[in-house]
Amino acid sequence: MERIRSANFKQRYEVASPETIEKIHQATLHILEHTGVHVGSERVLKRLADSGVNVDFQENRARFAPEFVEAKLALAPNHFLAAARDGRCDLDIGGGRSYLATDGCPADMYDLDTGERRRTTKEDLRKLMVLADAMPEIGLVWTAMAANDVPISNRPLHELYAKLTGTTKHIQQNSTFSEHGARGAIEMATLVAGSAEELRKRPLITNFQVCLSPLSWEEGHLDAMTTFADAGVPVGFCCMDLAMASAPASVAGTVVLANAEIVSGMVILETLYPGHATFYVAFPTSIDARDGNMEAGWGPEELLMQGACQQLARRYRIPVTVGVGGTGAKVQNWQAGLQNALSAFLASIQPGDILSDAGTLYSSLIYSFESFMLDAEIFGLLCDMWEGYDFSAETAGLADIGEVGPGNHFLGQQHTRDHMHDFWMPKFFNRVTWEDWREKGRPTPQDAAREKVREILSTHETEPLPDGMEQELQKIIAAYELADEDD
Repeated sequence: MERIRSANFKQRYEVASPETIEKIHQATLHILEHTGVHVGSERVLKRLADSGVNVDFQENRARFAPEFVEAKLALAPNHFLAAARDGRCDLDIGGGRSYLATDGCPADMYDLDTGERRRTTKEDLRKLMVLADAMPEIGLVWTAMAANDVPISNRPLHELYAKLTGTTKHIQQNSTFSEHGARGAIEMATLVAGSAEELRKRPLITNFQVCLSPLSWEEGHLDAMTTFADAGVPVGFCCMDLAMASAPASVAGTVVLANAEIVSGMVILETLYPGHATFYVAFPTSIDARDGNMEAGWGPEELLMQGACQQLARRYRIPVTVGVGGTGAKVQNWQAGLQNALSAFLASIQPGDILSDAGTLYSSLIYSFESFMLDAEIFGLLCDMWEGYDFSAETAGLADIGEVGPGNHFLGQQHTRDHMHDFWMPKFFNRVTWEDWREKGRPTPQDAAREKVREILSTHETEPLPDGMEQELQKIIAAYELADEDD
């Protein structure tokens, strides 16, 4: 069985001209040189100062000369291995193919049985990991929902446990923003990998840190970054700028600020850990000018901002994660289908290396197992579309065209039997006749997705960890919880 589907997007469309991208880059250099960024860790500030960075210890601010920024960005590798417990699921991030990921982490979900909104649990996350393990459209997993039923201080470790036991695919530990949590995650990943050396060689987890917009890197995020980097784990950098709130009221201004934040994180990493694997994660959005709320029903500006960030990452030759999906719709409906298809299509014609957000609704505030399945369906369709087709006398059926001739049909031809299954077949799209559809109770794609979720959860068995390892992982979590109590 195919374990991972990936998209080989061959065509490219760009929302911004090369001249505009260069202007954004130059504006980024200006911001980093003259405004700089807040660095909340005195330890990191001292290391930056020792490396020649202009540091103001009174303001906890670092300013980077343009040539310094360019030199550090050039150190970052253009691809890296995202290893998996199942080696067949290893990913070459930046290697030319795009992979779909879960996203998160919402604190709420729609219950599969009642359809009601409720808080998410650790078991919900484990079940989602089982679904992701079974679905070839999912290349890697994030902490796609919060484990609200465990202590918040060590919640990321419980979430990592649910992922390690629920799937054999690569794990992005996106909910760890402290040194304490990072050390625990590394200890757990090292146990599963076999050794610290093996984890460095085959990183089973990756991580990214989020800038507090505008232009502020907090101590916990930086401490987590250095802890993961010390272990050889790839570390990306994320921005979530809100136009009109934490960013200027324009597409151009928001993109410039977002790029400056992400670039500053990568420059800090490459200064402290030259040549370390990193990646660019951009989720800029806006607020609604009518009421000041986050723009949950996003529009064309969000697509333009994401597209420009993709181009900037390619300019730096650094792998990029972009959002696909993340609809503002509160339920799975016309708006959800339109927004998720539009964002996925833009991400496919302007390719990202990791496409995230499968399964979320209401701007990633609610998770839905049914939406997860339908988003995977969109990605599978795009994979087939962008693989293209081969042209030869055999595939074109030239001999059969001559044999059948005018006015006949191809149903009985061997060529038809040989190639009929080459056509994309939907899992959830409704293709039955009107009569069949009505007789079956007018089922929707959501109904079909819900039934598939139940089928997978009742039949799919994730390859278990070696005997005794789950208990060892639980001991690690317990030790970190005890350390919290002692503090």
